Amino acid sequence: MSGGYQYYSSYRGKGFEVDQRKAYSKSMSQRIPQSWATGSPYTGGALHDGMYLSWVTKSGGLPVRLGVFDPSSSRFVPQLWSSGKCLAVVCTAEHAGLEAMGCSIEPIYGWRVMSWFTMKDMIDSVWNVLGEVGHDAKYGKRVKYMINAIPGKLAVTPEREQSCISREWPGEGWSQATTADGEEIENNWVRTDIRHASYHNVASSAWIYASQRSDAYMFIAEMLRQGKECVHFAVDGGLFKGEAPTDIPAQTDEIGAFRLLHKEADITVSNHNQTIVNGVRKAAG
Repeated sequence: MSGGYQYYSSYRGKGFEVDQRKAYSKSMSQRIPQSWATGSPYTGGALHDGMYLSWVTKSGGLPVRLGVFDPSSSRFVPQLWSSGKCLAVVCTAEHAGLEAMGCSIEPIYGWRVMSWFTMKDMIDSVWNVLGEVGHDAKYGKRVKYMINAIPGKLAVTPEREQSCISREWPGEGWSQATTADGEEIENNWVRTDIRHASYHNVASSAWIYASQRSDAYMFIAEMLRQGKECVHFAVDGGLFKGEAPTDIPAQTDEIGAFRLLHKEADITVSNHNQTIVNGVRKAAG
């Protein structure tokens, strides 16, 4: 299931704020599924990487984000889920985080990963460019938004995946796009040699989000073990009650590492998911 983790609990008082540095860059720099095949989750008794229909069991505590099967509508409904036993589609990339949050997972059947790819070289190049132009420069800000948009773009329809806009012919394998009536569309080109199922890319997108959520869950679980209470978490950062741990750095360039944005802060989290940190209102979610 695509999307980040969103959680909040009404609170007003002292606390600290953290975020995960280059969260999506980390997930996209790792191995990403390229092709899949339906089958059993296990090979010789060992769990095979994949995305499986699974039984998930949890006995309370902070909720996790799952697409839970709803028998009344025969659909998987995204929700914050915290207790009981449910049927959900779960990536193995998310197992470690879900287990850290107290879930037990029993894969049943689904899609096994057959081959992998990585965007590490592209991500490294982008961050090198950002280092040259500056993260706060106009183009630097645009590039950061582009990186965060990549996982979602992987899930677009095949028609969008196979098109581009160019004043000149892009080259071999491209032809002029046409309307349903056969009229050519100026400067719009489509691929003629790509045939693949859309669910491959949707699943790859879900894998990236699952990996990022797993990182968030493991961090939250560690804070809970240290006696810290989470009052707000949105995608790759959150707010916690009490004093900040001493082992979280204020600055870091390590991809995927958590950093401390505010060591001591006045925090307000409303019951409408609105947050104020040291008098500054932050965007919801």
